Amino acid sequence: VVGEIVTFTPTFGPVTEEDLPGPITNTATANSDETDPVSDGHLVSIITEPVIDLSLTKVVDNPTPSVGENVVFTTTLTNANGFDTATGVRVKDLLPDGFDFVSSNPEIGIYSAATGIWNVGVLPPGVTVTLEITATVLATGDYESEAEVSKADQEDVDSTPANAATKPEDDDDAAPIEPSELDGGEGGGVECIGKVIISEVAWAGTAADPMHEWIELRNIGSAPVDLTGWTLQWRKKNPVTVEEFEWKVVSLSGTLAGAGISACEIALQDPEPTVDFEKRESDDVSWLVVSKPQDDYGSYYVLERLSDRTIANIEADELYDLVAPYAMELSDEGDEIQLLNAAGVPVDTANAFDAPQDGWPAGDAATHASMERTDPLEPDEAGNWHTNIGIATRGTDANGRPLVATGDALNSQSLEEWAVFATLDPSRTLSGRRIEVGLDLSISERRESGWPWIRVTRPIAANVIGGGASAEPDPSEYSFSSRTAADLYWLAIDTIDLAPGDHLIWIVYGEGEAVLVPITVLP
Repeated sequence: VVGEIVTFTPTFGPVTEEDLPGPITNTATANSDETDPVSDGHLVSIITEPVIDLSLTKVVDNPTPSVGENVVFTTTLTNANGFDTATGVRVKDLLPDGFDFVSSNPEIGIYSAATGIWNVGVLPPGVTVTLEITATVLATGDYESEAEVSKADQEDVDSTPANAATKPEDDDDAAPIEPSELDGGEGGGVECIGKVIISEVAWAGTAADPMHEWIELRNIGSAPVDLTGWTLQWRKKNPVTVEEFEWKVVSLSGTLAGAGISACEIALQDPEPTVDFEKRESDDVSWLVVSKPQDDYGSYYVLERLSDRTIANIEADELYDLVAPYAMELSDEGDEIQLLNAAGVPVDTANAFDAPQDGWPAGDAATHASMERTDPLEPDEAGNWHTNIGIATRGTDANGRPLVATGDALNSQSLEEWAVFATLDPSRTLSGRRIEVGLDLSISERRESGWPWIRVTRPIAANVIGGGASAEPDPSEYSFSSRTAADLYWLAIDTIDLAPGDHLIWIVYGEGEAVLVPITVLP
């Protein structure tokens, strides 16, 4: 019948010219549903599957960068002219080891640094799109940053997605890159590049307000770190209830500048004390402990809770928990803190180590002293945190009083570290003698603050424990008494129960004011 439309489908088997009333003339193009006339007037519908032609290239703006520099990888994806629209397109573009993700700029679609997947979506024929990934170089070596089409809904005319490992095609490519050391060397600083740590936690607040909590991050490398997309989160250390399992999350932003001197470089130098010792004239047994600020040793990011007055003389880099019900507190019973990069990967923790009970490894609720990281290159372990005892401090609270902390500055050294440098002439005494130290400390100050605060360390000879160590003293060995005379507060150290050997008595009697009394008890 003239004008009749005949449609052939696979259920009828293959179609040949003998099946038709006349020869077939096919003028259909790809992905068409065109109805063609045949010689005897019949119309035949020819249906074909869509075909695409994706091709990909990848380059880097600097193939020979130095460690610590940023590089930009550019992946270019094209769907050739004359083919069909590609849908469901994905590209796998994951950074190799030795590089730290900074940011991405996809021309279309979305890129996930965590999975390395660029979800392109739809790409019409004749269209080219790009993805730029900025990354920090962390280490030397020979690398190839690879990219490959990993998925598409249509068949590609000359390549198969996700087969680059066995058959390189035009839908995959790799950018070779060979980083080298910084000019002049980084002094062993490769592991510090791009590394940000949790440096200090004021979980007990300040003397002005115990709700004035704050957390300090530190860039220990010499290269800047983009914190865009990073987060800081915490929850109960040993959660039990559903509420305790919930993370309290703060989003970070901005760029954290590089340190003037990286922590890795400092580690290669001979250690130096952050305090000086000056002989006092009020008695012949004590030494004034004077803090020496260290301004170039680090770059810091301070998060302050409730108000920028939490640390009154330092501008916060991030404020959080600014509106009621003020539920972002750090628990005095101990929290686990995590720092996550833009890919959602934890890069550092505080108080996350296994422990049989709750609590914090350092810090003091009574004195509002902060918890400080001892060695920035060592992991989050109980022994790598110490309490600021008020000798080396930085920052003021909302009432203008000095913090028992080092906000936005190099952490104080631990007493054990200071003990290494306390090579002073000790007072030699027989057991049983009382040693008195005169302090300019009023009765009102003692009542208000609880001063003096007393700590004790016991240095051990280098041939017993390799260089610079101290023993844990038995608190029951020490007893103190006091009296007031001649406008001075006299603190008496009773040596009757002290074991023979060296004892270092650290006495904090004011804001940033401290003395050291080195004693050698003779047998």
